[in-house]
Amino acid sequence: MRRLEGGRRRLHIVASGPNGPIAVVGDSLMVGSAGQTARSLREQGWGPICVDGTVARTIKYGTRSRSTGRQAAGRIKASDPLWADTSVMWVVALGYRRDRLVRGIGELGLVGR
Repeated sequence: MRRLEGGRRRLHIVASGPNGPIAVVGDSLMVGSAGQTARSLREQGWGPICVDGTVARTIKYGTRSRSTGRQAAGRIKASDPLWADTSVMWVVALGYRRDRLVRGIGELGLVGR
């Protein structure tokens, strides 16, 4: 496991499990719980495991220092042919600040009048 600059954490477990490979992309909650998440997934039979968390990550909006959820998934897939395989289970766990929720949903075109 390694903690990266700027509130980021990435963790890889290469051991195989009977449930197959799983990749988890998350936000600040994942930064704080990456180790526990990976151990729990391993205990449940997943592997290899990739956990990638960044503080304030969203699906749509990123910066040079903060990748979006889509960018993170693309980076993980490009890091090794294993992660580009269709057998990989993907979990995208990104929260949304309550004060931005309604505006964000509207921007994504999920609601309208």
